[in-house]
Amino acid sequence: MNILYIDKVFNIDEIRPLEQVVFAEELPKLKHKIIILLKKNNLCINSSNKQDIKVYYYSNNIINQIISIYKLIKSGIIKYIIIRNIIYISYIALIYKYIFKIKVIYIRPFPSEEFNIFSAYRGFSRNKILSLIKNKIRLILILFIMKRSDLVIAQSKQFKKYLKTKYNIYKNVISIPMGYSFNWENNNKNKDIIYKKYNINNNYKIICYFGSMDKMRNIEICFEIFEIILKKIENVILILSGGNNDDIKRLKNNPLYKLNSNKIIFTGMLKREELFDIISISDVTISPIPPIECYKISSPTKVVESIGMGIPVVGNKEIQDQYEVISESGCGICIDYNAKSFANAIIQVIENGNKDNYYRKGRDYIKVRRNYSIFAKEIESILINL
Repeated sequence: MNILYIDKVFNIDEIRPLEQVVFAEELPKLKHKIIILLKKNNLCINSSNKQDIKVYYYSNNIINQIISIYKLIKSGIIKYIIIRNIIYISYIALIYKYIFKIKVIYIRPFPSEEFNIFSAYRGFSRNKILSLIKNKIRLILILFIMKRSDLVIAQSKQFKKYLKTKYNIYKNVISIPMGYSFNWENNNKNKDIIYKKYNINNNYKIICYFGSMDKMRNIEICFEIFEIILKKIENVILILSGGNNDDIKRLKNNPLYKLNSNKIIFTGMLKREELFDIISISDVTISPIPPIECYKISSPTKVVESIGMGIPVVGNKEIQDQYEVISESGCGICIDYNAKSFANAIIQVIENGNKDNYYRKGRDYIKVRRNYSIFAKEIESILINL
């Protein structure tokens, strides 16, 4: 298969994990020709360290985009164009779909527009009216694209069902949830460096949250959870990884953070390698996700990555994909979304959990059910039969 994959990031390492592993690593191993088109100021070829992949760049000029995609289609004899959530380029691809008889696949990983509309109504947008208008228009355009694409990829079974029931998108919608690649691991080579860098006592238990820290995620609940845990376990620290400077500044103003700040560590945004080093030394990771509609149909990356490393996760069961992974793997505990339930479950994992058992169960499950190598073969089969 000759595939053109288009994304709006600036380099190949910024592509989201699922798409990066499947299209830039696994499908080339299966002898498929992959061309990747990413965002930049002008079209150029890049020397990629990925095997048998050519990486090109498109500018913001729509004429340039039309010409660039046309040249790649003609030169590479492209049969499939796969686009990750870019509206205007999807319209260009749909035109070429009818001219060159190629297949267009649209990846919609998350209901971002619906989420932004919800956020605007909740007062989390700087300009409510502008945000509502912008996202409602975007949603109309995206629905047009999805209904005319040959295949739509959603990132959870729940999101797939949502697209069908809410928007009547029944034809050729598949779900490919978040997974894990065992190639990411570095076998704890930097364990001592992490302890030293963040001044962590080796005798302390480590609770880790990693991921988004925007206002809608209500990360403040982590401080409530930690406050309850400290009443039962003294030698414990909370590591919060992710978030931008504004998020961290906001969270550090929380009274419960100030009360226990000597045992709470903010790392900021980290590269995957360092983040995985932190996860690997953690006793438990936590995934408290507010049970609103857009989150309920999501596929949380952090849960799968933690379980893939054999680290137990405590997460709330209202998020269906999260509930499925934790409960089926046995690598963690699912509870209701409230601080007390989280705290009790974390204490149970730390005090009574069997680390070797969690490790074995988690990795065995991911190898069979959430392995990106398996997903790549599934996508290969689906594309061939389109």
